Amino acid sequence: MELWDAYDDQRKLIPGAGLVRGEPIPKGMNHLVIHAWYINPAGELLIQQRAFDRPLAPGLWFCTGGSALQGEDTTAACIRETEEEMGFTPDMTKALLPISFKRVDAFIDVYMIPADLPVSALHLQKSEVADAKWAAVDEINRMLADGRFWHARYHEMLMQFVHEQYGV
Repeated sequence: MELWDAYDDQRKLIPGAGLVRGEPIPKGMNHLVIHAWYINPAGELLIQQRAFDRPLAPGLWFCTGGSALQGEDTTAACIRETEEEMGFTPDMTKALLPISFKRVDAFIDVYMIPADLPVSALHLQKSEVADAKWAAVDEINRMLADGRFWHARYHEMLMQFVHEQYGV
């Protein structure tokens, strides 16, 4: 059973309230979610293909992501999710947080983190991740256009940030 902290609509922790993954989230309560985008010196982004038996977006490509567990902030969740799904520890001292937003029942923190490792060094969690690769922004945009990439509502904003921050 995966437990999450509950936050109010102003992102304040609700003491003593907890949420359980898979159970309905009561109105006025939210949990924390991270999306971790890794960028290498060539300006490519590390993307992963979701396992084909996942209930949400099976087989689609996206970034590393997941929900913060009870007691975690989004930095700790980013480290844990990356270690679990991709098998490496990100350097959060170099992380940027270009996008943070609220959806119906969650606060989403979107991190951009420099990383320089070959795909062969990754240890994928096969229950969640089918494959991984470094991809240029143009390739990701093509994958999005042909339905192979999971669309995030902030996609254009993130790609603009990548262009402005990293020149790609």
